[in-house]
Amino acid sequence: MPRFFVPTPAPDKNTIIITGGDANHIIKSLRQKPGDKLTLCDGAGYDYHCVITKTDPKCSGGVQVETTILEKIKNETEPKLKLTLFQALPKAGKLETIIQKATELGVCEIVPFIPARAVSRPDNDTRIIKYDRHNKIAREAAMQSGRGIIPAIRKICGFNDILE
Repeated sequence: MPRFFVPTPAPDKNTIIITGGDANHIIKSLRQKPGDKLTLCDGAGYDYHCVITKTDPKCSGGVQVETTILEKIKNETEPKLKLTLFQALPKAGKLETIIQKATELGVCEIVPFIPARAVSRPDNDTRIIKYDRHNKIAREAAMQSGRGIIPAIRKICGFNDILE
């Protein structure tokens, strides 16, 4: 069953509306239709088994998928050990692969840092762009591997910052 992360639904609501890129992926790539089932995760450790009740590819706010909650269950895929990975900045785009694999293995937080002898030293603008990309990679890896949470990706910092 396809899996997506959504904000925590209100306790009194039985409907979750998905918009943006995830809704576009559901309708256009996965070709899901009303009656198909999805698993939605709130990022706090709960899964919602849902059925699609309505798809609207031409909604005024963009693409929209409306689902009805069938069941709410505690996600049991998260490891009991809460592991933080402090990762020295590697050369080129290898950090993206490290974030992906660490997420798949169950790491709950990743802190990239610049060591004293680093070859890669991104400027502040590049750090902001990379931060957004790293969070996207962690989100996608968590969806693909069946995680109940998305690991926290911290902004790139210096070695002295992590010691504090």
